[in-house]
Amino acid sequence: MTAAQHEEAVRAFFDTCWNGRDYAAAEELYAPTFTNPAAPGLSGGAAKAHFLRAYHEAFPDLTVRIEQLIATDDDVAVRYVATGTHSGNFRGYPPTGRRMSTWAVSFLHFDGDQVTSEWVGADYLGLFEQLGLTASPWTPA
Repeated sequence: MTAAQHEEAVRAFFDTCWNGRDYAAAEELYAPTFTNPAAPGLSGGAAKAHFLRAYHEAFPDLTVRIEQLIATDDDVAVRYVATGTHSGNFRGYPPTGRRMSTWAVSFLHFDGDQVTSEWVGADYLGLFEQLGLTASPWTPA
């Protein structure tokens, strides 16, 4: 696939799977060999869908907006913002009812037309601060 095709595939995935909650889209984009540490024992699209479902359960009104996307013939880097209301269990924390808006980045590696690996970085500190689960380390004691 070309860089333009990878860009199109990732943008469609965000629209269809992240925002549209169509988890079958993960099966199409993620290779059977893909694994995710957040989904032990699962692989392929099921591993990615497991991760996404956890966010959708914790933040039922979650929306994700791509801020920047850079694609090559083998890789895609995407910076995005997620917003939603903490209405469900999130990583062992009960719902707080608070709104959040946080950023994340994903670096996806393609082999042909499927993602074989992905690295995700996210502002979990900022997210946990917004949810009231931790104090800001920047506020003087």
